[in-house]
Amino acid sequence: MACVLLLYEAMKVASILLGATLALAPFSASAQLRVDVYAEVVPGEAIGSVDVFYDQLAPYGVWVDDPRFGQLWIPGRADYVPYRNGHWQFTDVGMVWVSNERFAWVTSHYGRWFYSDTYGRWVWMPDTTWGPSWVEWRETANEFGWAPLAPQIVIEAGYQPPIIAWHYCPSAYIVNVNVARYYVPRQRVIEIHREARPVQQYATIASTKVVVGPSPATLRAHKVTVKKQTVQPRALGRMTRNELQTAETRARERRPQIEQQNQRRIEKDPKLRKVARDVMPAPSTERAAPQPRSRAPEQPTKQQRAEEPQRQPVQPRAQQEQGRKQQQQQRREQPQQQRRIEPPQQQPRVEQPQRQPRAEQPQQQRREQPQQQRRVEQPQPQPSADQPRQQPRSESTKRREPPRDNKRK
Repeated sequence: MACVLLLYEAMKVASILLGATLALAPFSASAQLRVDVYAEVVPGEAIGSVDVFYDQLAPYGVWVDDPRFGQLWIPGRADYVPYRNGHWQFTDVGMVWVSNERFAWVTSHYGRWFYSDTYGRWVWMPDTTWGPSWVEWRETANEFGWAPLAPQIVIEAGYQPPIIAWHYCPSAYIVNVNVARYYVPRQRVIEIHREARPVQQYATIASTKVVVGPSPATLRAHKVTVKKQTVQPRALGRMTRNELQTAETRARERRPQIEQQNQRRIEKDPKLRKVARDVMPAPSTERAAPQPRSRAPEQPTKQQRAEEPQRQPVQPRAQQEQGRKQQQQQRREQPQQQRRIEPPQQQPRVEQPQRQPRAEQPQQQRREQPQQQRRVEQPQPQPSADQPRQQPRSESTKRREPPRDNKRK
């Protein structure tokens, strides 16, 4: 009898437990469903002006105007690597990177990073599209890895993130606050990266396709406890409406001052100064050379005033309209034959006198000249130094001298 009573009590307890399990099953299923679904609304306002980035990032780096990719921001530290100093949090909008740098609330959720060989460091290209993070995810059997996602224009140019851009950690520590302590050493990153495979990482949030990272199902497959956490709008890179309006006003007012400070920082950095001279165009922040002040026009003298033609007084508008109407009326009254416009008469062409060739004139002159004048006089021979010079005989001497033939006779 006692055995029957014990069996009855055991069956009663089992039925109670089974009923409780069946009652809690819908709640656990709905909780898991809520975890797997991302939120459609993101708290706070997204930054819609690049001028706010220009103001907020100015104290931590320099802005350059690259001839190929446009405006870029370069951090002050040459060894800076994005998405390294911080941790991941699983939220309603996916995996959010919470950085420890003061400026990363902008660069982690807006724009894209890529490594530039020209500048010798990481550079950031601004963009107003918000996202939980802009990284590329990969996974292995035991690790998760991520690297900065480059802009589309850079990817189309054949860019591949360097191996130093990848950070891998064991799957169990992916949402740990001190995840940087569990990074895989650089010696093993190359081996792990060969085995890693891409992770499905995109979702549509607030009508925008963004990177959400590993899905809750992927995290559970790696034995990661999936529990959504609440993140402040500032950590997400968003502001309230009043904060956003204040930031935009401040950015517009401080723009000239920031440009001057930015140029001084470039001149202090030898690497950036060299790039600015070789690659970058001339900065627009240079002050223009002071122009000489124009002198006041001199007053004309009385003589100049008298020589100037007198200007006709300007008729009022009503008189101009009345005169125009009278001209139109006169044209209508004229007969049709007089109103015909005669075509302009063509003026006869004036024939220019023909020029005689220059070669014929000297030939005609030569024919008219007598033959004796055209003879060329031969030069007389000059006496040598040994022969005595003969004095020219005068006319009187020639007459007095008798002929030689008579003397001989």
